[in-house]
Amino acid sequence: MPLFFAHFFKSRDFAEMIKTVGQGANIRNLSQGILNDLKVPLPPLATQQAIVAEIEAEQALVAANRELVARFEQKIQATLARIWGDAKTP
Repeated sequence: MPLFFAHFFKSRDFAEMIKTVGQGANIRNLSQGILNDLKVPLPPLATQQAIVAEIEAEQALVAANRELVARFEQKIQATLARIWGDAKTP
């Protein structure tokens, strides 16, 4: 499942895996051979789908919370503008 791998490749586990096999002092060099030798976990398809669904649900909650924070920040600014008469803030 491509989304499972997309999430895995963005994970800390994958970053740590790359750190241990990469070569070079400042810039890690990853050859095709090194990449071919990586052991990437591959759970059953149903498990992959469940993991992706859970991640996407949590990402949706994060996005909704960011939107909520933005709305309340606007409300705070509007309240402050109303109290102190700041013409720059709605």
